[in-house]
Amino acid sequence: MLGLAVKDATPTVVQEYGPQEPPTKPRVLVPRLHTRADAFGVTVTADALPQVGLSAWQDAGEGLCDAWGMRRIRISHPKPGVIVARGFRREPLEAVMCSPLLGPDGAPVCRPGQFASTR
Repeated sequence: MLGLAVKDATPTVVQEYGPQEPPTKPRVLVPRLHTRADAFGVTVTADALPQVGLSAWQDAGEGLCDAWGMRRIRISHPKPGVIVARGFRREPLEAVMCSPLLGPDGAPVCRPGQFASTR
């Protein structure tokens, strides 16, 4: 998890007040993730954990790019307790957009003076 998980050694209520048993292993807390994919990459929304905030996610950014197969990643903190990681597989500004005013050969579809204003 690139250091984005936390070990919690605090005993649960049952362990604290229940029958005395051998000490249990610490729990590993992992952030809950919600993902949404689109044409350019993926948006991952994660619940922040204690001691794992925006700076820890930013430090793990390069590793997340490699693990997710992304070209770059942008990490933000829109509201308390929420981290949003936006991974880009391809850049939106590099996408080729065909103009409806040009034909397949690149020539203009309409000729000058073809359209006239009614006013």
